Amino acid sequence: MKQLATDWLVYSETGLPGWLILTGFALALWAAHIWLRAERRNHGNWASRALPWTLTASLLLAALVLCRPVVVRTTTWENTAEIVAISDPSLSMQLPLRSSGFTGQLDIAAVWDSGATTGRNQAARDLREKLAALRKRAAEIATNVEAMIEGADQGVPFGGAAIAQMDDYSALRTSARVDVAAAAAAVQVTQSSGIAPTQRAIRDECATALAAVEKALASLPESLSSGTAPTADQLRAVLLPLLSLQSAADASLRLLDRLQEDSDRAFCEANKARITPVLTAAATRTRADLAAHAASMLPPGTIAAPEIGDPEQTDLYEQVSSAVAARKGNVISHCVLFSDGAHNGAPTSAVASRLKKDGIKLVTVGTAVAGKDAEDIAVLDWQLPRVLRAEKPARLRAETKASSGTPFKITLSAGDQTLATAEATAGAEGVTAITLEFKAPAAGRRVLHLAVSGTVGPASLPAGAEAGTTAQIQVDCSERETRMLLVGTVPDWDTAWLSLAARRAGVTLTQVYTAGDAPKRGGLSRAIPSSLLQWSRYRAVILHGAAFSGLSEQDVTDLYRFVTEKGGNLLVFAGEAAGFDVALASRFGWVAPASVPEVVTPPSLRFSPASAGLPCVRLGTDGPQSARLFAALPPPGAAFMVPAQDLVLVETVHGQPVCSLGFYGRGKVLHWGMRGLHRMREFDNAQVVDRLLDDIVGEIAAPLLADESKDPCAIYPPLPESGHAVLTIVPFTPEKPAPARIKFGGQDIAPLRVDHASALFRITPKAPAAEIDVAGQRLRVPVANNRGLEILCSDFNEDFLRSFATAAGGEYVHALKARQTLESLTAQTYVTQTSRTWHPGSSTVLLAGLIVVAALHWVLRKLAGLAI
Repeated sequence: MKQLATDWLVYSETGLPGWLILTGFALALWAAHIWLRAERRNHGNWASRALPWTLTASLLLAALVLCRPVVVRTTTWENTAEIVAISDPSLSMQLPLRSSGFTGQLDIAAVWDSGATTGRNQAARDLREKLAALRKRAAEIATNVEAMIEGADQGVPFGGAAIAQMDDYSALRTSARVDVAAAAAAVQVTQSSGIAPTQRAIRDECATALAAVEKALASLPESLSSGTAPTADQLRAVLLPLLSLQSAADASLRLLDRLQEDSDRAFCEANKARITPVLTAAATRTRADLAAHAASMLPPGTIAAPEIGDPEQTDLYEQVSSAVAARKGNVISHCVLFSDGAHNGAPTSAVASRLKKDGIKLVTVGTAVAGKDAEDIAVLDWQLPRVLRAEKPARLRAETKASSGTPFKITLSAGDQTLATAEATAGAEGVTAITLEFKAPAAGRRVLHLAVSGTVGPASLPAGAEAGTTAQIQVDCSERETRMLLVGTVPDWDTAWLSLAARRAGVTLTQVYTAGDAPKRGGLSRAIPSSLLQWSRYRAVILHGAAFSGLSEQDVTDLYRFVTEKGGNLLVFAGEAAGFDVALASRFGWVAPASVPEVVTPPSLRFSPASAGLPCVRLGTDGPQSARLFAALPPPGAAFMVPAQDLVLVETVHGQPVCSLGFYGRGKVLHWGMRGLHRMREFDNAQVVDRLLDDIVGEIAAPLLADESKDPCAIYPPLPESGHAVLTIVPFTPEKPAPARIKFGGQDIAPLRVDHASALFRITPKAPAAEIDVAGQRLRVPVANNRGLEILCSDFNEDFLRSFATAAGGEYVHALKARQTLESLTAQTYVTQTSRTWHPGSSTVLLAGLIVVAALHWVLRKLAGLAI
């Protein structure tokens, strides 16, 4: 900050002009002194001689009080705006910089040691860049000409803009031939001596392709006069040579890449002793290293933004937004984002438009190299029911990711047993859907391994990280059929979709509707159970609508024991004035709903942060992706507040729970507050909502403790993710009281709560397994180390970085070519003013001084013998 100038301003708050105030003060002072001189004419003592001074002082002080003067000091400062550097902290940035060819390796090596590549011949690359620009210009003009031809065929007259486009054609025709010819000649000269036969063959083939480019350029017809409208025939005569030029340029670009690669190979062989150590060092460089090196090129004084976000996902919009928000009150001229562009955060954002509006230039710097990476082969997603019939046919649907044309094999196994395999070749889009038919394992809680393997291995991943080539899946294999009971007032679309979800999951759903006549009771089909034994025939019970007539305290007790003692699950719908949630509230310890259901507004919903990664809300590759899919849907027809219980799954944007999960003894209760799912199902062909319903049905179909299990406790989720906090549920009975503590990782863990026949603890396990001691019994639980979305989708996304910068009115550069851009960044200067104001007329000291001087003047008049 530099001080430029200081200005002073004095004015009166009365609004009177200064000349008038000064004139009035002077006249008053003159008149007062004339009067005083006449009074003290015959009084010559010392008191009389002091009176003019006290009179002047009192009048001056009085004038200051009456005129209320204001003094303002204004200082002008010159400030320098900040340059903020943002480094992507995500896990994908730890991946090494890989390049399959000598050209890429030398490019990476030259970043850290430019002297090592002295003498490298890059004429083929220079020509490629010029030819690529030529090809781009020709393609743009060809597109415009095609549109003009189409308009001419339809009788649409040419506008001024269309005619002006032909000037671009004239510029292409007159300038491009010389540029290409000169660059081609440079390649010929530099490649003429000491070349191997293979190099000569590539050079000759490239020369032939460049000759085709020259021929296509020469075939371009004469350009039209500027401002003259072309005819349709003239346009067609222009279009065909332009298309030929594009085709010839495409062939030349591929050959120039080969030529540069072969030239760099020869350079490395000729300078092996000097180049080998440099290439070895470059092989260890990561994307983060490239980002740090590029950041060192920024001018001094650049502000480094603090790292934020989850390393297992990249939300570049949020990182830039947070970096700007953290500098609130400061002026920012540039934001420089160093990233590989592996963005898997929000699909759209207003961040770019805000930067543009605020005058902040965004510079995105790509910190990776394009090419086939080892992690390009991965298990993206899978769908499998949570509960399978033991040793019965089952089906798994998987999505795999691999580079286009990559052959791979996918295998499903349980321990040492291979359940199913399939082979496929990745298509052009890179994502391949595969269905595996297999025989489910024997009864019990099982962990299945879904693995994909190909020709590319995971050796290039960061140390300690697994590739996304394996996904671990937990299932419960049951010997008995999974049965559910739905009790509702009347069927509606929500219950219909739940019924379809149960069918997809292979669950037998019995529906009993209680509207009209009193429902049947007992153990018969289509009847409401009347005893604990009859309730226990079902794995789960769905309670929908108003409570049926005749619901008694004994029924409530039976349902409570069904959950806590028998390990059953409940799905309770909220939103009815006399719903089941009202009847069950006191027994389960919920806050009883009001007589009128509390409708949540606004109804926009999202997954709670606590639900990330839970199996009942897994709609996509992982938790973050599932959350985005759900949040992008429109709200349901209605939403109602539910008890928070132990885990909130779905909430409003204000944090109000509308779906929650609670654990009670050996079972669990899912509280559902969403109605009218048809509005959500209208989008994405209902896939997202139907998959959510599949997951919810799977959740209530899956037992908390495995069938016939003797384990002292349960883990939720049943297959925990390494490094993520999970709940440990320890059921207890009067005969077996709740433990005061459990032991995990050598430490005693205190419970979060102890009530309703279960004690809850929170632990954070690590792969490959967690061991928990409960009252002398030890439970060993497998822990998954599935790779998150950041590794699975870690391709170098240069297009995203470019589009982000363009939308913000900024610039994209690659880190290998960013030196000139980064070193040229200069923070803009701007001028600010600060001011300080004084109000002398309102000062207490001034008023006190006026009183003192007036009193002194009165005393002096008395001492001088003058009239008072």
